[in-house]
Amino acid sequence: MVGEGRDRAASVTHWKLTTPSDPETISLDIRFDATDRLEQGDLVTRQFGVLPELAALEMMAAPRAPLPLAASLGLSGHVGLGGQQQTPVLVFVWGRFRTMAVRLTQLSIQETEFSAQLDPTRVIASVTLRVEEGANVYTKFSAAQRLLALRNAPTGALGSIRSLLNLG
Repeated sequence: MVGEGRDRAASVTHWKLTTPSDPETISLDIRFDATDRLEQGDLVTRQFGVLPELAALEMMAAPRAPLPLAASLGLSGHVGLGGQQQTPVLVFVWGRFRTMAVRLTQLSIQETEFSAQLDPTRVIASVTLRVEEGANVYTKFSAAQRLLALRNAPTGALGSIRSLLNLG
């Protein structure tokens, strides 16, 4: 009887209930419009429209190739260099107090207006970002930024948060 209870207790400690959850995602539309810059006579915008902005966005969605020199320098994928096969980790800033590490997982580009040279002047880019969880360089950076923002926050509504966290 005693041995039987011990075996049952041992089997219970090895069995854990886990609830799988999908990673947090953020979906948004980014609108690029070259109208104001065209009216101001911007030469780059006149020649390319919003193509430079689109190229930067597409670079965020493309997996990085390994750098040939990265291994010899001892650099790894954790710092954005090295043999990454995933899209790069981005720091997404949404206001003063919401900063998080994300990966761009979906990108859809809809070009709605064009210049006479057929360069896009108005574009809607639909983006889906996956929030990176866990202890990595980027989430530590994000947490440090939030802590710094709270420390430097004025008194008032945020003062009570600061006092709860013993920040000042």
